[in-house]
Amino acid sequence: MSDYRLADLLDLTIIQKMADAHYRAAGMPIGIIDAIDGSVLVGSGWQDICIKFHRTNHLSLQRCQESDNYIKDRLVQGEACHYKCKNGLLDIGVPIVVAGRHLATLFLGQFFYEGEAPDREFFARQAHEFDFQRDDYLAALDRVPVFSREKVDYILEYDKALVDFIADLGEHALFKIKADEKIRESEQKFHTVFDQAYQFIGLLSIDGSMLETNRTALAFGGVEEKDVIGRPFWQTPWWVHSPELQRKIRLAVQEAAQGALVQFEASHSAADGNLHYVDFSLKPVKDKAGRVIMLMAEGRDITERKLAAEEIKRQAEFLQILIDAMPYPVFYKDRQCRYLGCNGAFERFYGISREQIAGKTVHEIASKELADVYHQADEALFAHPGMQIYEGSIQSTHGLQHDVIFHKATFNGPDGAIAGLIGAVVDITERKEVEKALQESEAKMRSILDNIGIGVALISPEMKILELNLRMHQWFPDIDPGQRPICYQAYNDPPREEMCEYCPTGKTLQDGLVHEATTQTPQAGAIRNYRIVSTPILNQSGEVTAAIEMVEDITDKLSLQSQLHQAQKMESVGRLAGGVAHDFNNMLGVIIGHTEMALDQMNRNQPLFESLQEILQAALRSADLTRQLLAFARKQIVTPKVLDLNETVEAMLKMLRRLIGEDINIVWLPDSDLWLVKMDPSQIDQILANLCVNARDAIAEGGKVTIETQTVTFDEAYCADHSGVIPGDFVMLAVSDNGQGMDRETLDNIFEPFFTTKGIGEGTGLGLATVYGVVKQNNGFINVYSEPGHGSTFKIYLPRHAAKGEDTRKEGLVTPDAQGHDETILLVEDDPSILRMTRLMLENLGYRVLAASTPSEAISLARKHAGETHLLLTDVVMPEMNGRDLAQELISLYPGLRSLFMSGYTGNVIAHHGVLGNGVNFIQKPFLKQALAAKVREVLDSK
Repeated sequence: MSDYRLADLLDLTIIQKMADAHYRAAGMPIGIIDAIDGSVLVGSGWQDICIKFHRTNHLSLQRCQESDNYIKDRLVQGEACHYKCKNGLLDIGVPIVVAGRHLATLFLGQFFYEGEAPDREFFARQAHEFDFQRDDYLAALDRVPVFSREKVDYILEYDKALVDFIADLGEHALFKIKADEKIRESEQKFHTVFDQAYQFIGLLSIDGSMLETNRTALAFGGVEEKDVIGRPFWQTPWWVHSPELQRKIRLAVQEAAQGALVQFEASHSAADGNLHYVDFSLKPVKDKAGRVIMLMAEGRDITERKLAAEEIKRQAEFLQILIDAMPYPVFYKDRQCRYLGCNGAFERFYGISREQIAGKTVHEIASKELADVYHQADEALFAHPGMQIYEGSIQSTHGLQHDVIFHKATFNGPDGAIAGLIGAVVDITERKEVEKALQESEAKMRSILDNIGIGVALISPEMKILELNLRMHQWFPDIDPGQRPICYQAYNDPPREEMCEYCPTGKTLQDGLVHEATTQTPQAGAIRNYRIVSTPILNQSGEVTAAIEMVEDITDKLSLQSQLHQAQKMESVGRLAGGVAHDFNNMLGVIIGHTEMALDQMNRNQPLFESLQEILQAALRSADLTRQLLAFARKQIVTPKVLDLNETVEAMLKMLRRLIGEDINIVWLPDSDLWLVKMDPSQIDQILANLCVNARDAIAEGGKVTIETQTVTFDEAYCADHSGVIPGDFVMLAVSDNGQGMDRETLDNIFEPFFTTKGIGEGTGLGLATVYGVVKQNNGFINVYSEPGHGSTFKIYLPRHAAKGEDTRKEGLVTPDAQGHDETILLVEDDPSILRMTRLMLENLGYRVLAASTPSEAISLARKHAGETHLLLTDVVMPEMNGRDLAQELISLYPGLRSLFMSGYTGNVIAHHGVLGNGVNFIQKPFLKQALAAKVREVLDSK
């Protein structure tokens, strides 16, 4: 109570009595004035001058009130305030303060001090001013008591104690009032809580009688207070539905009266007619001494909680059934990473029951190595709640490692905080194995695609490049499939704006069929030729989803085909030359032989001598022409030797300078440490002579011819980019001139036989054809570089000869007119004219000759002259039996028989008959008498 007054705290009649006793004892007027509204609470001994006069007139009353307020405003707790009012009387005020509030003022007043007589004239004027009856007013003035100062001080000390006493009484009264208010408020709150509590509450005596119950309990059971108060608790309507419960309650009362707390669940028949579940307790209430003074019954309707718990249990059981039905191991843990449970798949996989893992950590059921990994993953998930998916490995109950995917997620508790996690384990071991096999298969397929000789590309329906194999990357290194470039823009330089009309891939993407086309693609200033086969990729609905391009670069193939056509054309000429070589050589042999023999028998002064010499020279030139044709056809017979090309060229330089003239400068640039080559040195002479003569003819006036050698090695990569070049080690022989050069049309035909840019009678057209044939016969190749006005360079590449220790010394010359020593020669030749001419040559040389036109005749002659024959001179190709077989049969009969073969056929035919092996003696038709004499003598004299 914040607005309390002194009259509210104290019985003022008692204070009045004390005031009256104070006046009777001391004679000092006393009064207590309310400090809030100024009302007089207590007064005793107040003088008539104040009561009957000053406080009856409103003007003089105002002076009284001003006096009261003056003292009130200057009051200090425990001290007195002295004041002479405007009406002329003395007052003393002492404040009464209760609990810090100034509630009233104790006044001592209407007196005079001894020796201070009142001014009667002042009072007389005041009686006149306020219209008081003068004599009565002055008589009242005379009745005002007079005290000495000592007595006033004495009285004042008493009254201060009295003020303290009154204040203490007021504070005690205030404390009691407040305590009562709190008690009432507490009781009110208690009954409010008691009646409105959610629980059912009742108070019982220790013998079980119902003392009080709250409205919740009454409303729950649908009973009236009169039906339960004063009755034994077990006999109240709450329990009458169950005798068993009544007995249980009576026993509970007895236990609680002994100080025990009793709790159990019970069923109640509620006001709605349904049976409800109640959580019941009976508690003893004790005093400070520990004695049970009453019992408090309490109950809670737990029907909903009971039903919810049953529903939760049912749902949990259903959830566990669902989890157990899952084929993947499932587990759940609390916030401390302890297992709460798992499903059947988890139990089967780990070989552990859910009861065994409950409350355990992963470190208690797995190896430390794996447990550390699992625990770190769990902590990471709790640090960042949500979902967590990662791959790992686990060990099954059989000790096998499995590749798995962990799916984890946190879950919240009822308070909204993270309560734990649930996880599922998906075994991907088989999938990993399949993926590995697929990767290996893809790698194998990629390896196959990257190593096949064709390009492979995957093209989308929008003509975008999706994939390229290695060969396509090599052909088109600037294409990045990741950027999904358009194929007809990426493949062409400059890029095309539209798809090619003939594009097989575009057709495949439209109709889903296989298409093929050959295209010319511009790339970096060059044209490449590609053969493209496009195959569709179809989905299950038969729709085209992409196309596979198989691309073959046929640029070199087309070039090779062109070269093949050229080679075939030259081969045809070679076959033509070979076809006529045998008969032509035979005829030349007869002409040369008979002319030589005629000249031997004729005097130089005879008229026919010069004519016969012209015939002989013409025949020899014809034989040279035949040899050139055979050289072009690479079918002439050669005697290869291991050569130092530098030495061979240097030996030829003097002759070359005479051949091309003094006005042309020959520059010789040999390479040091040149590798050896193996070929007939006369072929080197042929090459140099033909090339230098052509260079001379290409130089108008003066000029220069440069001959150089060099060692060169070509690898596979270089050869892939340069058609016609063969990988390996080579010795290069180059002949360059600064003449007029050649145009493209001339370059395309220079190696063809009989092609010449010279006038009639200036050239045969076989010079470069001969060079070409010689180079090819020695497994080399030749490149020509020439432009009009910039001269020409012929680079000839001859294979390096790697064999060591071969004798490179030149063979000694044989005496051209070697004679016979009466040896017998078996001559076998199917051509009668050659047979007669050769027989005459041999007989003129001093040999005995047994002539046979067939192999069978030769065998017969050999048998007739057994032991007389020294040499077999036979043609290679003959009816019945070839020369090789004839020689083998005769040698088997006569082991000491020597053999010499002759032929006008081309080298490939002779090789086919097996007489060009090492150590075989051979002479090419046509031959001069001196050549025959030398060769026969060489064979007979050999060891």
